Amino acid sequence: MIKYKFTTQRLVLLALLIAMQIILSRFLAIELDFIRISFVFLPLILIGAYYPPLIAGFACALADTVGVLLYSKGVPFFPGYTLTTFLTGFVYSIFLYNKPKVLWRIIVSHAVVFFLLNSVLNTYWLSIILDKAALALFPIRLLKNAIVFVIAIFISYIFFKSQTISSLLTRLSTPRTKK
Repeated sequence: MIKYKFTTQRLVLLALLIAMQIILSRFLAIELDFIRISFVFLPLILIGAYYPPLIAGFACALADTVGVLLYSKGVPFFPGYTLTTFLTGFVYSIFLYNKPKVLWRIIVSHAVVFFLLNSVLNTYWLSIILDKAALALFPIRLLKNAIVFVIAIFISYIFFKSQTISSLLTRLSTPRTKK
């Protein structure tokens, strides 16, 4: 097993991405009755791209838990959503950590997250909470995820191909060596 060395630099970057996830999901999201539209995929995919799968999963789950506990807006904590968020970070990391950030990897990772985790699993959790049939909620949630899926691919690809952002994140996630 390859050991991952946590440096202060990596820990600070992870903390910033966790804070970004909380802000995007709790404060800058458009919320309707059973749909939330946000750009929370951006810090999630960055955590997955720069940290190993288990660390990425736990960091995403931590961000979800802290976000709910501090800024729940009257909604009780539900562990199913935290499981989905853990799996989201894990999936992004499986596809992107220490791998080239090419278009097909971005598309496949977003497809798994948006169509399997967000559309299927989160709809199931929502049906448990609201006591409604999952099949009644599924079509509108699938449509929302299909639209956000296309936007997420575009933004993620542009983000990873941006020389400035990519080099900055690579520099921040790579430990400095002593000379």
